[in-house]
Amino acid sequence: MDGSSAAGGPNWLGLLQWSLAHSDGTSDTKAEHMSEEDKEWLANVLKESVKNEADRLKEIYADIMKIVDDKALATDRTEAILDEMEELRDIVEQIDMAQIFAKFGGVVCLSHLFSIDSLPLEIKTLAASTIGTLAQNNPAVQQIMLEQKSVSLLVTKFMECLSAPNPVLKLAEKLTYAISCSIRNHLPAERAFIDAHGAAFLHAALLTQHVPLVTRVFFLTQALLSSDGASLRDVQVLCGEVMPVLLPYFALPTAEPDVQLREVAAQLLLAVLHTDMGWAEFGVGRPCHADFRAAMQTLREQATEDVDHTGRLVAEIVAASQARTILHPRPAVAAAAATTTFSSSSSTTTTTTTTTTTTTTASGAAAPVAADSSAGPEPVLRIAPPELDASSSIP
Repeated sequence: MDGSSAAGGPNWLGLLQWSLAHSDGTSDTKAEHMSEEDKEWLANVLKESVKNEADRLKEIYADIMKIVDDKALATDRTEAILDEMEELRDIVEQIDMAQIFAKFGGVVCLSHLFSIDSLPLEIKTLAASTIGTLAQNNPAVQQIMLEQKSVSLLVTKFMECLSAPNPVLKLAEKLTYAISCSIRNHLPAERAFIDAHGAAFLHAALLTQHVPLVTRVFFLTQALLSSDGASLRDVQVLCGEVMPVLLPYFALPTAEPDVQLREVAAQLLLAVLHTDMGWAEFGVGRPCHADFRAAMQTLREQATEDVDHTGRLVAEIVAASQARTILHPRPAVAAAAATTTFSSSSSTTTTTTTTTTTTTTASGAAAPVAADSSAGPEPVLRIAPPELDASSSIP
């Protein structure tokens, strides 16, 4: 492969990448005329080392498709394929390259690898990781995957991993990463996932109690609850699965601390408390508030690092438990609330809407007062939580 681009000119991007890889810029170099020998050497370098990445994608795609077609991989080819797939993952970190690879069937090609029983686990986990890299923060790839129903295939393989006599938890983790990257911040994909797989996926994952997998699932659930497109039904599905198991993860034995898990669980709990369903479960005076209070005390006591950050997070969670707050109003309801006019004797047409008033308790918490429900859905009322110091006691 030469150093020319597809358009026939020099491959400047490839040359830049090669130059950066072979010089760190920390030593002085002197500019001088190149000898014929140096010119010949540079020409050989460009020919052998500088690659057109779009062409390279096609080459790797062809090698992977050969494995898919043969449904096997020669033992002596394992290391070479692993190297190629790592190279592929590096290339598709570029948004444009990811879109090119997805458009000519790259996601489907990688997904076929999960069905070849004889393939080493390392290749399958790397395939799942590469799919996640392809889709993450890349709406064009996420849309392609939605149209190809790729997420449903990933969920199917995830369920197979967990239902096996010996669950393949390492691959399940990477598939969760791929699923998460494929749907987050893409509202149609989020909705399709929750409607088709949400409850079953969360239930199966949380049953494993496998800390790395649960951490990824908590992160995904928090993102879905905080999404602008989250509906009441979405909240019911997601909270219904995570609320019964959430608090115990704050009380893991100190001998087995997992800082990342507790951090993600705390962020998820905050998102849950910003929903009607979560507040009704964990809010002040609610059924599980005593367990909630104990969990927060444990979280604070076990904060061995970054105590200030954990204290602020605990204070924010506790504040959310004291005040009824809604994270995201449904757009239609919010619009109705913003344009409402109240009836008067001088108006010929009026629009009525349900309103909610609040009272403030002695502790400063805002409590909702029941309102007339005859006028349709309740508009969202945002209530600022009381100010709490990070060192204040858990109420």
